[in-house]
Amino acid sequence: MRVVRAKGEVAQSAILDDAALAVYRTRGYVVLPGLTTSAELALFRTVYSRLRKTAPKPRREMDRDGNLSLEKLPSPETACSELGKTAFHHRALATVADLLGVSADRLTIHGLFLDKPAHAAGTVWHRHSTQNRPARIVDSVTLWTPLDDVELHNGCLQFLPGSHAETASSHRIEPVVDDAAIDPDRVAPCPMAAGDVVLIHDNVIHGGLPNCSSQARIAYALYCCYPADRRLP
Repeated sequence: MRVVRAKGEVAQSAILDDAALAVYRTRGYVVLPGLTTSAELALFRTVYSRLRKTAPKPRREMDRDGNLSLEKLPSPETACSELGKTAFHHRALATVADLLGVSADRLTIHGLFLDKPAHAAGTVWHRHSTQNRPARIVDSVTLWTPLDDVELHNGCLQFLPGSHAETASSHRIEPVVDDAAIDPDRVAPCPMAAGDVVLIHDNVIHGGLPNCSSQARIAYALYCCYPADRRLP
């Protein structure tokens, strides 16, 4: 649902309508168009460029064959507090709170820049819920937004719709899902425009296509979680 607003303005409220919520519950993810302003995208790009020069080396993620797939810069808000004050952050918290049915002040949020370099390999199939996270985390939703348009040729995300509702017992220890378990007829690529946001259920199987372009594909992700120690009484 695209919110009608004046140029440069971003509403502070959640923007999930019944249709978007139904898509999320059915597919395990939903794309929300135009959740950021051009000014915020410019800020994200500036912060990322600065951190690449000043922050420690990014964490490198490889595919099954040992080829570079992603470079990650975690917790950019620590180095740039301005990120946490953006309308985008407030909007993200409001949206996830609405999605999970909790108060926004019960959520914690962690950011991450994701760089898929030019000609990088695809991202392996995985689930967030199977990754090593504190047991006290009750639920979580990831918001992923590209800083430039992402298409099939430059590493857009791809999903296995509905997989969030299926058992993941065989993947509880190892978060990576074997390619043999993926039905290619169910795979749904997810092209997005810069500034769109996809909300990702923590149990949905997803990955990323290779970046076959000559330019890096940068995304900014927010991991919004609902810790048990922040539950309403």
